[in-house]
Amino acid sequence: MVSFTVPIEVFAGDELGKTEITLMVSEEDEDRIEWVCPGDEEPAFMSLLPQSPYAYLYNNKVYVSFEGFAQIVHIRVVDNSTGEVVHQETYAAPSEAVILIEEKGDYTLKIAADGTVWEGWFVY
Repeated sequence: MVSFTVPIEVFAGDELGKTEITLMVSEEDEDRIEWVCPGDEEPAFMSLLPQSPYAYLYNNKVYVSFEGFAQIVHIRVVDNSTGEVVHQETYAAPSEAVILIEEKGDYTLKIAADGTVWEGWFVY
């Protein structure tokens, strides 16, 4: 009997069934001021170089992980087809946040901390 070995490329995210959400720094300053600190002064910067959070979608939940992050983190999920905010919460010194997405759709994840807003797009 002859056997063949075929190399297969496996990525950790694929193997676990999760989809990474790529986060990029947002340039929308007016949006940050509107939902992060309405009526307040700009939040204090906690670091010179903001550390990017890590986010992924697994089943119907969005997981956002923070490493050495700010004390206050604001997270918002927006339904791109309706513009409706489906989740908005402020967390105090989180290591991880888990957000349940109830309906399938096209979403934008916004995370604000240390005066920086990150945005990522995902489909559930």
